[in-house]
Amino acid sequence: MSNIFFPSFPPSISVNELIKPRNRKHKQPAKAPNAFMIYRINYCREIRNDRNISQPKISSMASQAWEQESQDVKRTYFEFARQAKEIYLARNAENHVIDDGDIGSSQSQNEDVQVLTESDTLINIQPNRITEDINTLVSETEETSFDNSNFNINLMQSRIAFLESELVSMNVRFSHVTTLKNEVVSINARLSHVVTLENEFVSMNVRLSHVAILENELVSMNARLSHVAVLENELASLRQTISELNAQIQFLILSSI
Repeated sequence: MSNIFFPSFPPSISVNELIKPRNRKHKQPAKAPNAFMIYRINYCREIRNDRNISQPKISSMASQAWEQESQDVKRTYFEFARQAKEIYLARNAENHVIDDGDIGSSQSQNEDVQVLTESDTLINIQPNRITEDINTLVSETEETSFDNSNFNINLMQSRIAFLESELVSMNVRFSHVTTLKNEVVSINARLSHVVTLENEFVSMNVRLSHVAILENELVSMNARLSHVAVLENELASLRQTISELNAQIQFLILSSI
């Protein structure tokens, strides 16, 4: 790929230049070329400035370079071809020529006749131009028919290669999409697990709150038990006092007898 010559981008060629008349006498626009032909014109113009290479070799080199060009470059040339075709069709719209018998037999066949184009613009044409235009068209066809067939084949091959590369790229993208889907499924599974953990956490908080209530009740019960112990001590003290009083009463009874 390093040995392939590539023309500068963006191209220096203009749309009007692509359809400029080949026959300056009649100024009839040339047939609008396709994207590859425009690329080849620009290619030949630049490579001839620096090298002395035969035309068939230049055509082969242009075809190889076209196949290696990026899609942005090719889109630019396709846009050139579209604009050139629009201008060509506008300039070569079907003319409705007035018949010689309708304008009088006294007029010369070489006299200019006014006609209307699709854009309602008046132009002048000469009846005797028909034969010369046909000869010009035949000459142009003979010059370009052989090259066009080869270029069209090369262009089709480059398009097939491009579509194959696009197919490979789409397969890679689809595999990446499948990977992303698997990751999404895995993330959803993790999220469901997180939801489960959150539910368990809520349940544990409920249990902890219940444990706190039980602890408070236990503290309250311990306080009550301590109060019972105090009462038991007081009861034991009262029993001791009663026992002492009974002993004194018995002693007094015995002493009085």
